[in-house]
Amino acid sequence: MKILCCGDLHIGRRSSRIPEDLDGPAFSCASTFDRVVEVALAESVDLVVLAGDVVDRANRFFEAFGPLERGLARLSAREIPVCAVAGNHDFDVLPRLVDSVGAERFHLIGAGGRWERRTIETSSGQRLHVDGWSFPREHFETSPLDDYTLEPSDDVPVLGLMHADTASPDSPYAPVSVARLSESAVDAWVVGHVHKPDDIPASGGAHVLVPGSVQAITSGERGAHGAWLLEIDRTARPVCRTRPIPLSSVRYDSLAVDLSDVADVETLESTITKALRTHRDALASESGAGALRHVACTLELVGRTPMHRSVAREARRVLDDLDLGKDGLTLRVDRVEARTRPALDLAEIARGNDPAGLLAKRLVAIEHEASLGTHSVGSTGNRANGNSANGAGDDASSAWVLDAQRAVEAIHRSKPYQFVSDDPEPDDEESRRMLLEQGYRLLDALIAQKEPA
Repeated sequence: MKILCCGDLHIGRRSSRIPEDLDGPAFSCASTFDRVVEVALAESVDLVVLAGDVVDRANRFFEAFGPLERGLARLSAREIPVCAVAGNHDFDVLPRLVDSVGAERFHLIGAGGRWERRTIETSSGQRLHVDGWSFPREHFETSPLDDYTLEPSDDVPVLGLMHADTASPDSPYAPVSVARLSESAVDAWVVGHVHKPDDIPASGGAHVLVPGSVQAITSGERGAHGAWLLEIDRTARPVCRTRPIPLSSVRYDSLAVDLSDVADVETLESTITKALRTHRDALASESGAGALRHVACTLELVGRTPMHRSVAREARRVLDDLDLGKDGLTLRVDRVEARTRPALDLAEIARGNDPAGLLAKRLVAIEHEASLGTHSVGSTGNRANGNSANGAGDDASSAWVLDAQRAVEAIHRSKPYQFVSDDPEPDDEESRRMLLEQGYRLLDALIAQKEPA
């Protein structure tokens, strides 16, 4: 059986960071559902499943009604059923929409937080059990799997469908363990809520598919987004096969450009321009004739360069005049992160005991810890005798990184920044990167103070 799987549609929202001169219907989540329907018809799927948060909020009822009604009518005309569960965003509005749309083949499963089995039969006689669970309210602090008691079927494949948080065990949004999903007696799970796609093949148990958001909505949803094609065939090995289908009209991306040894403005211009155009062409080739219309790119400037102090300013000047539109696909750099470092001999500077030397010692220690592949801030495992280069302790460098991470987390959670609360909080790797970036800026300033005027 061929199933088109969609994660969070969030009809009612739009992708962020779209330039005003480009903004239009193509960047709304409502238009994404039209593309989902087109794929379902083109692929002649047997079933479409929607894994919750189909609608962004209850006040989006009327915005969602039209796209859903049109799309469901087209699917129904081809006898393609739709099974959906409600998520934390649409726990109250999706049941109302189902009743209002009145589509015969649109099934809301597991309403009220009670597991329900719906058996789907195709025109060719294939059958599939869909076991679904829907959010009964905005928050649900326990795992829905605690109440999953439906019996497996020996002769009919079983697809589990729910909206749940697979990323955080302490989440208030129905936390579930991927390991527990994998061990359950179903053929495959399709789980919404987490916007980052993840595909976990079966290893003696169930296949777990987290489709992610269909339309990339925020800058934290990087890479390709869309729907997934899932085929379940118990006569084959593996039983489940998946294929991503890019459908998002926008892609949030980052591109690191190495400016090592770049010493003049002309070389800087050509290096950045060439890297961005190569990246744009690669994405255009990857998406083919798909829905991608715009790439919102963060440009990361890295490497050691004598232009360290001016590289961010010069890069922005280049980008102001750079047109990167081609064949209906635009790429705009809306953020420049200057992570270059001065062309300095850090080890030599660290020999001193002046402020620049003391700072250099700390930077050496933090870089040494990063080179060891340490992933847990404050942990002392996997370290060379607990000491880093130049005698600086790794425990000390971990403490510096932890302090930086806690400071940034406090700002992230503060009231003035609630509008970006969906953005991921910094992990130890990101905190280390930020600490190094600011440290090198300070070191550069200290060195500049010592240079003759």
